[in-house]
Amino acid sequence: MLAGVETTRIIRGSPSEQLPSELPVAFNDNFNNGTPTVAPTHILALSTGDKDKSNYTLFLIHQLPFAANCSAFPALPLSSTATPTGNRSSTATLPVVRASIPSIEAFPLFQLYLYVKDPHALRAAFLPPGWAHSIDSVVQRAVLIKGFWSNASALRMLDDEMYDVVEECWAEVLRMLERATHLV
Repeated sequence: MLAGVETTRIIRGSPSEQLPSELPVAFNDNFNNGTPTVAPTHILALSTGDKDKSNYTLFLIHQLPFAANCSAFPALPLSSTATPTGNRSSTATLPVVRASIPSIEAFPLFQLYLYVKDPHALRAAFLPPGWAHSIDSVVQRAVLIKGFWSNASALRMLDDEMYDVVEECWAEVLRMLERATHLV
């Protein structure tokens, strides 16, 4: 599924003030005779609040990982790529679904975790080598972890192991922040 997201691009038409209910996508011609193994099923138009409806970021997704793991994920309309015949073309039109989440910046990592379910990779993404080299980098890690947790909580992610990793990494970031404030 991840390859399907990575090899699909949204075809942008002329900009309009209103978000369309569907957008065309194209699949990379170099992958599986022009079609990803599992084409994305939807496009999420994510924003962080209801104030500015015209400010959103688009993400290609598959319905299954979100529906299976997030009990508060919104119901999605039917998608032509969710069928065997709809998954054989080099282009498709995907439904666009507007949603609001706490952290758009943390959404790519959240989506990646839903697709691969690798707690060790999640920990490495939260706290990569050298993550504590400056107070700014520690704060950036705190923002990412909090954003990830906020998204998981808002969508009611069902994964105890993931929450354990979030908690461990958050505790480590807090220890580093406390150590840094004692040095000042």
